[in-house]
Amino acid sequence: MPTYAESKLASEDYGFPIFYELLPLDAALAEERSAIESDRDDFGDKFDDYQAAQLDRVRSIYAAGSVAGTVYSVRAPTGEWSSAIPLAELTPLSLEQFDAAQASGWLAPAA
Repeated sequence: MPTYAESKLASEDYGFPIFYELLPLDAALAEERSAIESDRDDFGDKFDDYQAAQLDRVRSIYAAGSVAGTVYSVRAPTGEWSSAIPLAELTPLSLEQFDAAQASGWLAPAA
């Protein structure tokens, strides 16, 4: 189940808030598996090694204090995938706060 957050820095740095739907590690690993499945034919017998390396990369990102998820803002109202969102730069949000931000067109303060 995803969690939600808002960037602590975006409004000051970019002039608009940025919101996140964050994935737990198991969901991020599943997303990566799904995303690279189309590469199976390209890698042939080496696909298993490629997949292991890609999944290790995802684990490393999480171990370093970042997460994967979808980023939303006035510039990305339908969301953009991000594979390395630094947790230290985020303020947690409830689902209700996230939904309110979405309903406002990603402009309203989350709190």
